[in-house]
Amino acid sequence: MQIFKNNDFKRFMNAILKKYKSLGRMSGKIKLKNITKSEVKAFEEIGKYYKAGENIEYNLKELEIFFKESIYGQQDLYDVLKEYFGKKIQTKNEINEEEDEKIKMFFNKILNKVENTKVFNFYREVFFDKINPYKSIKMRYKKEEKILEKELIIIGEALNNLPIDNQKRIKIPIFSNNIAGNPHFFDKGSKNYSIFIAGLKYLYNIDELNNLEEENEILFNSGLLKDDISNYIIISGIKGYKENGEENEIYREVIKEKEYQIITLGSIYKIKKFIANSKKVFIVENPSVFSYLFENYILDYNEVPSLICSYGVPNLSMYLFLEKLKKENIEIYYSGDYDGNGLMIASKLKRRFSKIKYWKYDIKTYLDNLSQKKIEEKGISKIKNLKDSQLDELLKVVLQKRVAVYQESFIKELYGDISKK
Repeated sequence: MQIFKNNDFKRFMNAILKKYKSLGRMSGKIKLKNITKSEVKAFEEIGKYYKAGENIEYNLKELEIFFKESIYGQQDLYDVLKEYFGKKIQTKNEINEEEDEKIKMFFNKILNKVENTKVFNFYREVFFDKINPYKSIKMRYKKEEKILEKELIIIGEALNNLPIDNQKRIKIPIFSNNIAGNPHFFDKGSKNYSIFIAGLKYLYNIDELNNLEEENEILFNSGLLKDDISNYIIISGIKGYKENGEENEIYREVIKEKEYQIITLGSIYKIKKFIANSKKVFIVENPSVFSYLFENYILDYNEVPSLICSYGVPNLSMYLFLEKLKKENIEIYYSGDYDGNGLMIASKLKRRFSKIKYWKYDIKTYLDNLSQKKIEEKGISKIKNLKDSQLDELLKVVLQKRVAVYQESFIKELYGDISKK
């Protein structure tokens, strides 16, 4: 309608447009601050009289009445708005519905490409039940639809072809390169890595990953290894063998020189198998205990014992090492602290490697070495949640006393067990 185009109704019409998009209907009041002389003149054309500089409120009902009583006759305000802006006007709801329909088609396109695979249900629940990471995927869809489509298919392929499915373990960059042709596709902190981890959580039925160690573990369980030099264990008296069956000279020389060695995840990855020097392998939680046992054994016997130090909570290095350790005709023992973490670590290792035997985890050792340190509530909670028939009686006593016991307090008894008879 020319009445609006020929007069200064720009702010007025933009305000109506904003309100319509928000409400989805033509109603309410339009507020304008400090109207100009040209706007005063414009409003006079529709029967409203103001002064320049006023702040005004205009009820849209008045505009309907004006048209009805004027020469223009009754008008649909939506048509007036559409004609003024020269385009179809959509409300926010209409825009959202249209976008939802487009993204639904996009999601179905992805689902069709992963149909009858194990990742199908994960994607279906992300797309339509809106589980994590739905929000981040939707944001990416708005910015990079084509790239997202390609990368979701690659992530699906990765989840459908985890190395562990073929009893293999490989480093993440190699896996990324094999799947995506890009060793950095699953770099930690990337958008693709976040979706991939969410997919692993879904496949393994895990609600939350509470720390980095749990994240590393789910990757390990999938056959994926991080190249991390801070991920290591300490060993002594254990030989390493290469893929071709030859003994690794570094491990041989360390034993010959009566030293222990720190081995990283990367080093363990290169070794095909480990063989202990003796029939018994002893694992301890604390490095100070490892040092005491190691040094005294050399003094007494002029050779190195078969020892492993987990350095606290077992990491991927420990898991991979124990997988590669030849277990036939040997006994493996684990000893740690009597507190929330120590008992949890022991039970966790035992569940993963049934060959492991508890070492000095008994009621007598506990009661004979009570410390002055109370176990904190967080630790008590961990102990209460342990389900381990071999530790049940001990756990009852620990929960009754609520006092920690540390390996250092029974270190001589530990040494007595590893000493030659």
